[in-house]
Formats: sequence, structure tokens, C-alpha cells
Amino acid sequence: MAAQLNARPGNYLGFLSSHAYLQQVVDAFQATHPDVPVWVQQRGMSEAEQQRFPDCVTEEGRGIGFAVLGGSFGEGIDLPGQRLIGAFIATIGLSQINPLNKRMRKRLNELLLRPHEVLTGGIFDPWVLKVAHHPLG
Repeated sequence: MAAQLNARPGNYLGFLSSHAYLQQVVDAFQATHPDVPVWVQQRGMSEAEQQRFPDCVTEEGRGIGFAVLGGSFGEGIDLPGQRLIGAFIATIGLSQINPLNKRMRKRLNELLLRPHEVLTGGIFDPWVLKVAHHPLG
């Protein structure tokens, strides 16, 4: 993102798949590029805060706004002219690590892996099942 911003200065929006992922990316980006102005969509923004978010994007500006993909800034935001010159979309597309998915992984390993694979630490993620049942081509 910083390389693109340096190659073509202006304002960009970066869309990420969740608030948690957004915060991780923003923290890492600000740690490595503290000189780049950023504005960040927060959970539960009031209507007034939502209206101020696009006001950060001016034609003379340079920076990156971070928002949640499919959130309130994914549609219906009007930034005419050169106020916005590009967007980044980043999604990890992997299942979250949580107790339910851990139990599902354990059970799917028990049901679908051969015994020696279970003993040697075979890993099976729930999202792989979807891919396995819908192969490409």
C-alpha cells in the first residue's frame, strides 16, 4: 500500500474482511509507515462520525482510509474527482480460530483422516471440506 501511495500520491481506501483484521493491518502499517496519514473505520461509529470519515479525503490530500469490506463505507460513499484514486481489498479467506472451529477440526480429523494421519498431526480445516466437495474445473 505504501509503495503504491509513493508511486502515485493521493487518497486510497483499504477494505479488510473484519474489524479484527483491519486493526491488525492498521497497527502494522502505522508501525512501519508512521508518516502516512490514515483514517480508520471504528466499530459502532455514530452517524456524525460516519459523515466525518469521508471528509478526511480531500483532493489535495494523501493517505489511506481503512474500512471493513461490506461495511458502511463499502457502498454509497461519494468521493468525486481526485479525492479518491484507488482502493485495496484484502481478505484472508480463512476460518477464524475459535472453540467451535477447533472442535469441528478435531471431529473432522477423526472422521476423515486415516488413523496414522491423526496420530502424526494431520490438519483439516472446515473450509477445506467446502473446496474438496466443489473442485475447480
